[in-house]
Amino acid sequence: MDLSNITPAQVAALLAGPSLAPPGDILPNFVNPPNKNGLALGLAIASIALTVPTVLLRLYSRLFCVRLFKLEDFIGLAAFAMYIGVVQVVLDMATHHPGYLIHQWDIPLKDLEHIIKKFLLGIVFYNLTMIFSKTAILLEWVRIFVPAKRNAFFWTAYTLILLNALLYVAGTIIAYLVCIPLEKYWRPWVPGTCIDRTLADFVSTGLNTIIDLTILILPQQSIWRLNMRPSRKVGISLVFSIGVLACAAAIGRIQSAVHAYKTHDHIYYGGETLLWSLAESTFAMLVFHVVGVPKAFDSNGPLAGFMTSLLSWSRVSSSNVLRSSTKGQSRDEWKQREDVSLEPTGSYHHLDDSNAIRLVQTAHINSKGIPRSDDKIVRTTEFEALSIYDEIDTRSGSGYTHLNDRQHPWASYNEETSVDVPKGLKTSA
Repeated sequence: MDLSNITPAQVAALLAGPSLAPPGDILPNFVNPPNKNGLALGLAIASIALTVPTVLLRLYSRLFCVRLFKLEDFIGLAAFAMYIGVVQVVLDMATHHPGYLIHQWDIPLKDLEHIIKKFLLGIVFYNLTMIFSKTAILLEWVRIFVPAKRNAFFWTAYTLILLNALLYVAGTIIAYLVCIPLEKYWRPWVPGTCIDRTLADFVSTGLNTIIDLTILILPQQSIWRLNMRPSRKVGISLVFSIGVLACAAAIGRIQSAVHAYKTHDHIYYGGETLLWSLAESTFAMLVFHVVGVPKAFDSNGPLAGFMTSLLSWSRVSSSNVLRSSTKGQSRDEWKQREDVSLEPTGSYHHLDDSNAIRLVQTAHINSKGIPRSDDKIVRTTEFEALSIYDEIDTRSGSGYTHLNDRQHPWASYNEETSVDVPKGLKTSA
């Protein structure tokens, strides 16, 4: 259709019609089109639930445990701010008409403008998130794995930082220059030119996947050279391997770009690409922030002290509850024994010397039929045993009593030794 000499009536008809011709016999649905708002909302909420705690814990560890902020920490905070922008775009599209993951033929051309602008805003936030997050990741890894002398790891990391930044800057520029003027993107009758960005999308997503895989592999050799137990090496390797999920999300973006190229349904598969972008940026945020989480629970930090106090308080509370329950139970048991006769029956239990000795006396069953208790002390008897040693040992000059001999059997008088006899224990011959 030649749009160079379009009339106002034709413009009104185009604005009221679908923004893409529906395939086959499908009829456009502008009122309540099928959508996947629940999926978009769920992914956005799950992403926030994963990232916010790790970001706060890393920030806490830097402020109160390490007490030192480095360059990568500031860059990581900038990445998180841009990441919140990506989440906000997804939430906004999922909570407003026409919804999220809508086929382009279910959207009238008049509504296409604000949807495209939201996608472009999401692209900007995503690109900035990936620039800042991957830069922060690689700078921290250089600080961790590179000694004083610059090596291959150092140059590889800085090369990846440069390539990554150039890739996403170029992607942002192409997104806004796909049509000149940009209005022609959603107003096809406006004079101007547009380019086919399919090749650019394939190249950018492909290079992005290669960079993600390289970042994933980069620290593994250094980790396995560390002088520590193999089990700990595996744990550290797994922490640094969270990036494999980012690689999977990057591959998902390639798949969405292929579907968009084949079907020209850029709104639907653009939304799918944005969800993959959200997932990739989420895993990138986790790769950077989760490394600092263990430091937040350092034994010298305030959080560790708070957790210790909380556990102690819970133990004390549980003990008090158990003690109160035991006292109440014992009180009830003694009330039940008010009518129990304590007259001896002549029947006693055999004492088991292998365990703690309990003095237990059986009792009659009263008239109410209350069973006697065989596991309680109902009567005790105290006694005192005294031994008096008054016989004096009159052996030649020893002067010791038998009591002293019993208490100190090793003490005996030897005439050949110079042992003083304590006063009061001497006796005359």
